Amino acid sequence: MNYKIVIDAGHGGNDKGVVGNGLQEKDLALQASLYMYERFEQLGLPVSLVRDSDETLTDAERIAKIVAPYGDEEDVILISNHMASGGEGFSYHC
Repeated sequence: MNYKIVIDAGHGGNDKGVVGNGLQEKDLALQASLYMYERFEQLGLPVSLVRDSDETLTDAERIAKIVAPYGDEEDVILISNHMASGGEGFSYHC
């Protein structure tokens, strides 16, 4: 099966996510997502970003952007990046 990848940088715009130590989750999620996007492109994989800048998305807008490039098929992989605080430091969830 030829997979297609959609990368969702969690939060954004008015939704900062977790904030601490001068860091905002929305910024880290976007930074990780942009890196992943570039790397998947370098590997020649079909990939799309839900957001590539700091923008506010409603749940409906986010879902529409997730399904827009490749639809809602079995060969689509969704990676939704979030960094959550827990204990000491940040943990990465994908």
